Amino acid sequence: MFSKLMPIKFLAGIGVSLVFSTLMLSAGKAQASFTCGSNLLTYQVRSLDDRSGIGVRCVRLRPGKTVSLYWYGEGFWGQRKYRHIGGFYENVISSNNSFAFDIFGNGEDFNGSFPGTLEMTLTPSLPATPQTIRVTGAWNEEWILVPENTVQGYTSPLGSVRNCGSNFQTYHVREGNGIRCIKREYALWYGEGSWGGRTYGHIGVDSMVSAGEAIDICEPSRFSFCNIASSLNITPHLQVGPPFPYVPITVTGSWNETWEPH
Repeated sequence: MFSKLMPIKFLAGIGVSLVFSTLMLSAGKAQASFTCGSNLLTYQVRSLDDRSGIGVRCVRLRPGKTVSLYWYGEGFWGQRKYRHIGGFYENVISSNNSFAFDIFGNGEDFNGSFPGTLEMTLTPSLPATPQTIRVTGAWNEEWILVPENTVQGYTSPLGSVRNCGSNFQTYHVREGNGIRCIKREYALWYGEGSWGGRTYGHIGVDSMVSAGEAIDICEPSRFSFCNIASSLNITPHLQVGPPFPYVPITVTGSWNETWEPH
């Protein structure tokens, strides 16, 4: 309790301060948002079966390539959090043209594996930029391209990735503080870490016939880098196998680093 002798001016100052703090908290809440950055397309997710939740998809288009679209996704359904990566085959006409795998062990509540159990419908289709992407099969959701590449009203509920989970091979970067969650069968990976005290998060894809690439996720509340590594020479290629051996992986070109199996 305040003393009865406390100056009125002081009490008034506290009142102003409390009002200001409340307004700032309300403004911060109203301004919650997530962007994938200028190098990826940002989509907001809505359920097609009335589940409550919100999420984002950071999408990279590669028309004409084997994996013609790949993405990083996160969000929550109800109170359950998830994080995953996935891809789409443009030239597969029948059902099951897409795949996705959950990253697990960092506070996520889902640990699903969807190897070819997803059907994606892009409107319009590639090579145009899809305004909506519908995902059915094992999932039932629609992604909507958002203005200014920003999902309003969403703040990531997830922290840093320290574990990839059972759906991935886990590698650590020899030269720095970094982790690589690799899906060898699909030549995809998700990476996080830091260089010189600056944090990064990216998604990448390898190719047996051309250079690989990696695209930074540029949400400033999480990461400090916002680059494209468009010429990565990965040895051995990720899509070698089965049995997809756990051997060191050398990356040269735009980067110069070695991934060690964990």
